[in-house]
Amino acid sequence: MSCSMAMAMSINSVVFFAFVFLTVQICRGTRTNRHSDDHPNWQVLPTEECGYGAMSDRIIGGKEATLGQFPWIARLGYQIKKNKPKIFYLCAGSLINRWYVVTANHCFLDLLGDTLKQVRLGENFLKEQSDCENEICAPPVQDIDVQRLIRFEEYEGERSITYGDIGLIKLARPAEFHDFVIPICLPRGDVVNRINDYHLTHGTSVEVAGWGTTTAEVNRIPNKLMYVHMPVVNLNVCKKNFPNNQIDESQICVGIGEGKDSCVGDSGGPLMKPIVLDAPPKYFLFGIVSYGMKWCGVSAAIYTNVTHYMNWILDHMEPLD
Repeated sequence: MSCSMAMAMSINSVVFFAFVFLTVQICRGTRTNRHSDDHPNWQVLPTEECGYGAMSDRIIGGKEATLGQFPWIARLGYQIKKNKPKIFYLCAGSLINRWYVVTANHCFLDLLGDTLKQVRLGENFLKEQSDCENEICAPPVQDIDVQRLIRFEEYEGERSITYGDIGLIKLARPAEFHDFVIPICLPRGDVVNRINDYHLTHGTSVEVAGWGTTTAEVNRIPNKLMYVHMPVVNLNVCKKNFPNNQIDESQICVGIGEGKDSCVGDSGGPLMKPIVLDAPPKYFLFGIVSYGMKWCGVSAAIYTNVTHYMNWILDHMEPLD
């Protein structure tokens, strides 16, 4: 039975409202945290070789990342005009295994979606042929064609942002892992069960990284990957900032202004936090850069809550050969 058919059924009023409530939860189940540790596709995600960067702020008010600090971050390349082969990098994403990158759904909009051609992995400096720091050099970047874009089905677009600003990119060939290309971990098990204990509560510090604009006044792209620490804040803060948008637990509100923010060019990039479980700290992907104020760095912004969409991610990944 389709969701629309179910919602149209005629039953007595008491049962009807209960039925509607349950049907909405089922039809929009991907909005809720239906996280399942026994999902079969967990086997296609790395659990041991993920989340390790060089531990040592588009980013407004940020710091320069060290080489290999965030080896999962990807740049998304677009071909603006079909008769001009030059690639422009306009969004970011996070590598989650050899074949898939998680990003924002709005990076797939028609303005850009038909021209999203390539994913670049392993880059830190934008203008250098080889990334070197302190006499350590990374291998050449990996430019991998896009095989398929997987859009969250209920996303309504930038003009009426509500929920579902998440998408997957299937790569045309697998990424090659090394010290400077490693996937980020996705939250499961104890990380999810204890999320309210020490991960995304009000005041918790999280990190955002990207190559987006570094000043709100000028559209200036940095040469080097930047990152910033910001606090998670109550969703009510973002509800006041964006009164015309539906904001709920499928999103995370982050930042308090003070000149620190994600900005133009950071869309789709990771909101992350290192977590100590039974081993050295590992970075987990908790959010995706979604949207904020036009004038960056003056208030909190909205990030897609990855834990809310774990079943959707797992459902849309193909088993690996």
